[in-house]
Amino acid sequence: MKTFGIILLILLVILYVVVLPLAKKKYQQKQLVDMQSFLNELSVGDQVMMNSGIIGKISRIDEHIVHLKIAKDTIIRVDKHSLIGRYNEEK
Repeated sequence: MKTFGIILLILLVILYVVVLPLAKKKYQQKQLVDMQSFLNELSVGDQVMMNSGIIGKISRIDEHIVHLKIAKDTIIRVDKHSLIGRYNEEK
């Protein structure tokens, strides 16, 4: 019974030290690829949400800056990386 406990402990340590970090790295790489894909597919007219919760429609895209129309006659300039996704109003 003592040997079983030692083997179980070794397996748990291997899981914690090897398997979990690899799974986390793979998940983070997938998120990075998804975000890059989202940023590359942005186009004028898309309605997007910023990480601050501001929602706006893209009126212009520069290399690193996106111009968002958030209200009538109100356009703000934001960094592309502050966008978290497209916004779809569902009523």
